[in-house]
Amino acid sequence: QATPEEEYRKVEIAETLLVEMQKMLSERNFDIMCRRYGIGNYNFPQTLESIGRVYGVTKERIRQVQRRAEKRLKTNQKLKDLLRNALYWVFLFFEF
Repeated sequence: QATPEEEYRKVEIAETLLVEMQKMLSERNFDIMCRRYGIGNYNFPQTLESIGRVYGVTKERIRQVQRRAEKRLKTNQKLKDLLRNALYWVFLFFEF
């Protein structure tokens, strides 16, 4: 079981990643990504079709938005550094 410090650190990393994602994406695209991956205010991943119904577009359009957002996130150096830091803490907290 994780110590309180470890739990705090995990939450801090997750919140930091979400804040950076939010800065990089439009409000709509950020919401789509959160819905798609079950992060932020969403407890489980949603299907392309269900997200499309929310926004009144096709699942193919949601797929396009998702791909474009993922590409943008993958090319951001600050986000890469944060993810590298997050992986460091994952390996530190859990023995593999």
